[in-house]
Amino acid sequence: MQLPRIALLCVCAAVMLCGCDKQDGSSAPAEDKTIRVTSQLPASPVEVKEYKYPEFLDSDDTADMLSNVLTTPFDSAAAAVKSDISELGKYKPILCLFGEYYTFREDGKIGILNKDGAVLVRADTFSDAAPVSNHIIKLEYPQDQNKEPELLFVNAGMGMMISSGYDSSKVKIEESETEDGKKFSSLNILGIKDQRRYDSITQVKQGEIKTTVNYAAAFKAVSGTKKYYILLDEYYNVTVCEGVYGKISLKAGGRYGECYILDGDHYNELYKMITSFGSAADNAKPSKDEQLDFVQITFGSDSTDRTVVTVSSEGFCLRDSVQNSGQNSNKFFSVFPKETFTDLVNWVGEVASQEYASGRELAETGRKQ
Repeated sequence: MQLPRIALLCVCAAVMLCGCDKQDGSSAPAEDKTIRVTSQLPASPVEVKEYKYPEFLDSDDTADMLSNVLTTPFDSAAAAVKSDISELGKYKPILCLFGEYYTFREDGKIGILNKDGAVLVRADTFSDAAPVSNHIIKLEYPQDQNKEPELLFVNAGMGMMISSGYDSSKVKIEESETEDGKKFSSLNILGIKDQRRYDSITQVKQGEIKTTVNYAAAFKAVSGTKKYYILLDEYYNVTVCEGVYGKISLKAGGRYGECYILDGDHYNELYKMITSFGSAADNAKPSKDEQLDFVQITFGSDSTDRTVVTVSSEGFCLRDSVQNSGQNSNKFFSVFPKETFTDLVNWVGEVASQEYASGRELAETGRKQ
């Protein structure tokens, strides 16, 4: 009688064990169930924005404050063309200068006429004549005389000799008013008022502009939010460049470079970008890596007060307000999303580069490839 009872207990125990291995009516093996609970699906790939060092920063022109030239320099070829008339009084014109003066020759020497046929320079002294500005003609002596050229200033059909070299007394800043009473400034050069108008013009001190460009005199002009440099050469030719609004220092991929912000619209665009960036989590901690990439933007580099914004590749940002004396007046720390740094580096490569000839050349090369 004991044996059947023991067998019955074994069967009951087996049934109970089987019941422990099943949950919610599942028929899957216990080991299979465990695998499904503890394993995780692979995370979806996260798109990481990439950035690279803007190559144009290695060019020499990024260190030049006069790189963004707005006006075309004097074109001597356009100022002297073949005369379309065969006779003017008793003379035979050769070249037409500025559309209203003519050269002629007698006994190998050259002379100058106005459009009415009046002689401004007799053909008895000089061997050649060529325009060097919109109102100045350079007169060359015969080579065997070994003399410095003379300069003839012409205007309104008249001509007079002027001294060689730039004379600061011949250039004046004039203040005027429009019909509605709005004040403006312009340059008066050799008695001729320049047609360009500005809110203000000031003389630039020697050495204030960092450039390789040669000029005889420079002026700083402001019109609205725009800034300009006005350059004059020894013949009083005017070249206008957009001024300096700020500076960018950038390190990316272990390479470092700098450039100026030479476009007012770009300056405003960059400022709006900085102020529009949102904040990241406050519990983020900066790295101790001293080799981290960064971008530093100086807003208002030539103004009384400047703001320096430094953003690391991790998104940490320091705003530093600097007074003209060099003292720090205010600091502000914040954390941006990491994509902020990438956006700024790409902006420098795509937008700021267009202010420089080297950047435009690189962009053109890229389009041809």
